[in-house]
Amino acid sequence: MGKRFIIVIYVDDMVIMTKDQEIMDMIEKKLNEDMKVKNLGKLEKFCGIGIKRKNRNFLLSQKEAIESLAIKFGLENINFSKKMIPMGEFHDFAVEEIDNSYPIRSIIGSLHFIAGRTRPDITTAINYLSRFQSKPSKMLWETCKRVLKYLISTKEKVLVLSGEGEDVILVYSDASQPNDGKAISGVIIKINGSTVSWLSRRQSVVATSTAEAELYAMSLAID
Repeated sequence: MGKRFIIVIYVDDMVIMTKDQEIMDMIEKKLNEDMKVKNLGKLEKFCGIGIKRKNRNFLLSQKEAIESLAIKFGLENINFSKKMIPMGEFHDFAVEEIDNSYPIRSIIGSLHFIAGRTRPDITTAINYLSRFQSKPSKMLWETCKRVLKYLISTKEKVLVLSGEGEDVILVYSDASQPNDGKAISGVIIKINGSTVSWLSRRQSVVATSTAEAELYAMSLAID
């Protein structure tokens, strides 16, 4: 088997992965023949995600991004609860009086960015709140801030990608009980015991039972 390497490119950032230093040097030399590249050494940050290596594990964190959001929305230097908001405390924000003075789209977009990369624990909440972006209100704003406050208080959390464990792919799916006619599907995908993908999505059809809702969630997971 030939020597293997992986190159990941995002805009003007590049990651080269290989076990062979000769391969690394050869790639860097070839790249410098056509453009000027700078070797920053071992990977510590990529696309706003902090990366640390511990034994055979990679620890992914968005601590810096969360701290930046705290400053942006005026929530720095404050201690908050480390408990996520129960979904039961969310309600139909569409009935609230519309107030366009709140930066709802900005905060929800920022929270989506965090959720989609290293924080699956806020995915369901953010997807639910996103349904009301076109109808901003004070209560929606306060609820979005509560999610951000939770992130701030748990900014040390990391997503672990492990180089150990069994070489298997596991897919988990579940669904909430339909409370407004449509359930919410949840999916988590693990490789070698590490969570690599997740989603939370409102089902497009009305399930007639919890079993049917879970069947729709399973179908989403297979897709």
